[in-house]
Amino acid sequence: MKIFFKVFTRLHIALYRLTKGLLGSRMRGMPVLLLTTRGRKTGKIWTTPVMYIQSSGHYVVAASNNGMNRHPAWFLNLQAASEVEIEIKDQKIKAEAALVPESKYDQYWEQLTQQAPFFNGYKKSRSLPIPLVELRPL
Repeated sequence: MKIFFKVFTRLHIALYRLTKGLLGSRMRGMPVLLLTTRGRKTGKIWTTPVMYIQSSGHYVVAASNNGMNRHPAWFLNLQAASEVEIEIKDQKIKAEAALVPESKYDQYWEQLTQQAPFFNGYKKSRSLPIPLVELRPL
């Protein structure tokens, strides 16, 4: 199963970039951006497609890891280096990543789950909380 996800992710990224977001910029009814981080252990550059919501000029992503009970690697990478690059269709944007403050968490979670109710299922299947991350363009 892990190999399937790796192949699917690589194909998704390639199609997204090749078509400038015409293919791959939506998944399960949600908009998708490409998030590029630097590996906390290897220093390698990693790109991951992630669903997002927009709010006040920045983007909010959920580190849900498809409901698995561990944080996704990209989230752990952000904790080591918060400067990232995001791609939205044909636009590349440098951004700063930060955890959503507790005061905004419920508001963003509500907005996210109105568009994508399956995130509630992810939350129920995990013992870890699902962090929300703001990606603020620089």
